[in-house]
Amino acid sequence: MNEKIVASLLRVVLKDLARSKSIITYANLARSAKVPGPYFIHKTCIALELIIEQDVAKNRPLLAAIVISKTRNELPAPGFFQHLTKLGVYCGPEQGKEAAIFHACELKKVWDFYCD
Repeated sequence: MNEKIVASLLRVVLKDLARSKSIITYANLARSAKVPGPYFIHKTCIALELIIEQDVAKNRPLLAAIVISKTRNELPAPGFFQHLTKLGVYCGPEQGKEAAIFHACELKKVWDFYCD
């Protein structure tokens, strides 16, 4: 299954979560979207990068902000921030107060956009 197909599956789940103002872990997202193994979390992360690129290109809130790491105090994994830095959307650390504020703002944008 290629990354575009996985991204489409993820986007459906993420939009539903956005409408209910929810968050989800990477593993639970992969399971909910039925991303096949092996390496289903890695496939999910690659597809999330594509979703980020699509959202940035269309000036939409970042749906990928809904996805958090269970070990990072409800923040996305470092790759989320690294990819946004690469795209010129974020310039800051991958953890800590600045990352938490950026993430909270993105979550609010996503929830507001998809709840209207």
